[in-house]
Amino acid sequence: MKISMSFRFLTIFLLGFILITGCDRSDLPTASEEMLDDSAEFSLQKKSDSGTIIPGIVHWWPGDGNAKDVIGGNDGQLKGGATFAPGQVGEAFSFDDGYVFIPDEVGGWPEATVEAWVKTEGITGAFQAIMVGDNVAPDFVHLQLHYGWENVVYIDGAPHWLCLPHIDPEPLVGEFHHIAMSIQSGNTILYVDGEEVPPTHHPNPNLTSFNSTNKGEITIGGGWCAPMIRRFNGLIDDVRIYKHALSADEIQAIVNAGTKGMKVAILHKPGTRAEKTLVIPFDALADHLGHGDEIIGITN
Repeated sequence: MKISMSFRFLTIFLLGFILITGCDRSDLPTASEEMLDDSAEFSLQKKSDSGTIIPGIVHWWPGDGNAKDVIGGNDGQLKGGATFAPGQVGEAFSFDDGYVFIPDEVGGWPEATVEAWVKTEGITGAFQAIMVGDNVAPDFVHLQLHYGWENVVYIDGAPHWLCLPHIDPEPLVGEFHHIAMSIQSGNTILYVDGEEVPPTHHPNPNLTSFNSTNKGEITIGGGWCAPMIRRFNGLIDDVRIYKHALSADEIQAIVNAGTKGMKVAILHKPGTRAEKTLVIPFDALADHLGHGDEIIGITN
C-alpha cells in the first residue's frame, strides 16, 4: 500500500508532539463525580414539573406487597390474615377480619392530616376502621366508616370530641373512594373524593391534634378497644399521614392523581452546584436518601 507523503508527515508530527509534551491520561478531561452520579441515577428520576408539591409527609404505607412505611420507617405487621390485592394504585391492603399493626409511636404534632383510598365490600353492622390511634392516649384519632351515623369520629379524650357528619356507606360499596381528614384545632374537616363535608361541631370543638399529648400506636383496618373489633371489610390503599393540616387544593391534587398515584419530590445533592428538585417513585427513595438527598414532599 502506498502511503502519501502528507500522511507520513502528519504521523511524525503527532508522535513528536506527544514526546515533547509528555501527554498522558492525567492531562485529559475526565467526568466529574457529580456527572457520573447524575448519569447513573437518571433512569430513576425526572426533573420536577409545575405540579403541586405537598410538604409535611411523615408516614406512607403504600401496601404494595408489604407493610413498609416508605417515608418514616415505621413498618407495619400483618395480623389476622391481612394480605394484598390489586388496589387503586398498584396493590392495596386486603382485609377480611385482619388488620395492620403499626408498632412504633405516631403523632406529637399540633395538627395533622390522615388520608387513604378505600373500597369497602359491604356493611358489617359495625364501624369499619380505616386508621385509628391508640385509644389509651389522651388524644387520639379515629378515621372510620360508620354503619349508621357519623362517617368519621375524632376523639380528644372524653368528653371533648367531634363527630363529622353522616355519609351513607351504601354508595361507597364496591368502588374506591378517597377519604381525608384534615385535623386542626377548631377546624377539623372531612373530605370525600376531594369534596369538603361540612362538619357538625361538638359544643367544645377546640380540639388538639393527632395524639398530640402522648404519642401512640396505630392500626390500619382494625378498630378501637384493641384491634379485635371494627374490622374493615375490603381494601385500603396508600395510607399517608402528614404533620400539618392539608389544604383543600392539596387534597384535590391527590385525588386528581387517581390510579397514577403520587411520587416523592426530593432535593437532590443539597448544598452542591448540582442541587435540584427531582421527582422519583417511592420505591427509588431508599437509594437517594442513602446518598444525602432530602425529602421535600409528595407530588402528582
